Order: sequence, then structure tokens, then C-alpha cells
Amino acid sequence: MLLLCVSILAGCQSIGNVLGSKKILTKHLLFIPRQGSLHVTWEARHLTIAFKGRVSQNILTMNGRIDINSGGNQPFTLLDRLIVDIYLTDSAGNVLGKHTFYSTEELPVHATTPRTFRHRFDLPKGTSHIAFGYDGTAREDGSKALLKKRNAIEHRFQHSPFR
Repeated sequence: MLLLCVSILAGCQSIGNVLGSKKILTKHLLFIPRQGSLHVTWEARHLTIAFKGRVSQNILTMNGRIDINSGGNQPFTLLDRLIVDIYLTDSAGNVLGKHTFYSTEELPVHATTPRTFRHRFDLPKGTSHIAFGYDGTAREDGSKALLKKRNAIEHRFQHSPFR
């Protein structure tokens, strides 16, 4: 029982380490209105997230797609794992909320693979911006070896809004 309580407290502490204690850099913040519609395209080295959304009564609804690119000369052929997080922040970049926005495993990477999403998030009081972060691994057939795995080359790719 004591171990369970310690585990729960440790989990809460790690969430607390992100919420309110870390600031997202201003260059990564995307403004969202208090009310009304928005159209956002966010680009990073390996991902593009494009969506139409609406904010109404402190709820953000989003419909869009994620496009994945290798960020280099050799294309990814298989997405082993991808987790995209959305951070809800105030105007100074203080994190008020964090959610897993998109996740997948063992997905072939080609133009015909749909990566669409529909989300609805309750916005904590004071939310005026969002930011994205991601972490993933993908395989390719090229020569930039990080790790050999089943005769393919594995790459780790990530983006942190805290850097």
C-alpha cells in the first residue's frame, strides 16, 4: 500500500514538473482566441500539423491532419513510434495543461496513410496559447545509421518547446 502511494505521488510530481514550473519558449507559442475560430499550420523539422479549430466556453475543438517528413535526404519508410503532446499555456509560456495529442506505432510512412485527428480540450483558466512537442522513432533504408534493426536504419526524432 505504501509503495502504491509513493508511486502515485511520484507520478503527480512528474506532472507538476511540467505544469507551472517550466516555461515554453515564446517562439514556440501559438495564440488562440478566447472565443471564435482559428486556422493553424505549425511546422517543425519532422512534422507539420494543420488544423481548423474553434474556442467556445473554454473548450478548444480541433480538426486537422499531421504530415510526417524525414527532415533529411533519406525518407522514413516505417514509423515505429510517435507521440505528439499539446501544451496549453498562458501568454508567458507557463504550462497550464498538457495532453497527448497524437500517438501511433508501427505505421508505414507514405502519402496515402491518413493521419487525421479530431480533439476537444477543456482550457484551464488563463489559457491563451498552445505549443506542440513530439518524440518518435522511424526506420529507413538509407545510410545515416543510428541503430541497425531488422536490416533497417532507425532514427530518433524529437522537438521540445522548452528549448
